[in-house]
Amino acid sequence: MPLAAVMPPVAWPLSPQHDAAVLHALARRPAALLVELAGVDAPGLAHRLGGVAFTRLDDIDFTRFDVLVTLTWRALSAPVPVVPLWPRVLCVGAGCTGGIPPDAFAASAEAILRAAGLAPQAVAVVATTARRAAEPALQAWAQGLGAGFVACDDATLAAHPGPTRSTYVQARHGLPGIAEAAALATANAGTLLLPRQKARLPGGHHHTLAVARRAEAA
Repeated sequence: MPLAAVMPPVAWPLSPQHDAAVLHALARRPAALLVELAGVDAPGLAHRLGGVAFTRLDDIDFTRFDVLVTLTWRALSAPVPVVPLWPRVLCVGAGCTGGIPPDAFAASAEAILRAAGLAPQAVAVVATTARRAAEPALQAWAQGLGAGFVACDDATLAAHPGPTRSTYVQARHGLPGIAEAAALATANAGTLLLPRQKARLPGGHHHTLAVARRAEAA
């Protein structure tokens, strides 16, 4: 049975319970450990898990290993079973029309993340404008992901402009945009992993999405 089918989602840093569960799942099988998160003692973690540490997926010779343990925000596949340890480092900025259907929004947002190779399990924060602070779809998606929900005021958004300008948002609210600015502000980052994406949904609804990454998991 694939390890993913028996392992619950495991967040980083490892709790004692999850540490024991990962060791049990590996069962002393030869393991490669891919670490893409800064500040992690990769050799120490590999020693604890009984594996070999790598920082690049392309450097791993999978003929030598029976399982891959990953510590990354990326959604990866491999020719061996994968045990992902999810660091909560992705900050997702979102804008949307009022009353957007929650299920349709969540499905669309997660499809955008996966298409970009980003794991929804690594989302730390869903952020938006204060004007959408009470939007049920945004709150429900954050809650479903186990992520925080942040509503940014105009001053915060204005201080973190992204590369994409929205003429509509600029004309109506005097801001360059919502999604990119909210992602950059909550990640305290200067660059985006994913620039603004726009999706249209049935019923005339639409939303935007952008992603930035924190340097380390909170």
